[in-house]
Amino acid sequence: KTLQPEELRDYLLKRPADGFVDAEGTVWIINRHHLVDLLYQRGHDQEIAVTIRKNYYGRELSQHEFFGRLLRKSALWPFGPEGGYISPVYLPRSPREFRDDPFRSLAWRVFEKLGLSYEQPYAQFFWAQVYRQFITTRELSEDSEAAIEDATFITRRMLAEGQDLPD
Repeated sequence: KTLQPEELRDYLLKRPADGFVDAEGTVWIINRHHLVDLLYQRGHDQEIAVTIRKNYYGRELSQHEFFGRLLRKSALWPFGPEGGYISPVYLPRSPREFRDDPFRSLAWRVFEKLGLSYEQPYAQFFWAQVYRQFITTRELSEDSEAAIEDATFITRRMLAEGQDLPD
């Protein structure tokens, strides 16, 4: 559905991103990345609401210390689209720098199918890591419906066995 400008503004105001402000005043959002990316790709020059969880502006805090605090708060996912660790200094600074993670997109599709909440920061990224262990990139690109079925089965099985999302 295409939203009118007022509807889009209202939609975005009701769904603020969570963010942290570093010592230099840069706002780092920890969720809603794909909404921001979608807005960017569709040419919307729309600001989003951000709930600031902690403001470090003006404090004597290096970027390394700032990212360390985010890691300890489980507010940072330091893994790239291929699943490997990346240094926080290489995190995207804007939607122009976002890279697609097909396994994260797969997680979104499974969440939608199963009616799971994805408000938990980085839940889809966590599940993307799980799916990488069982589903090949080739399967995902050549038969996405089969990959969705496999990922749905994996998710149901893990949740039934009491393996839930990380805190």
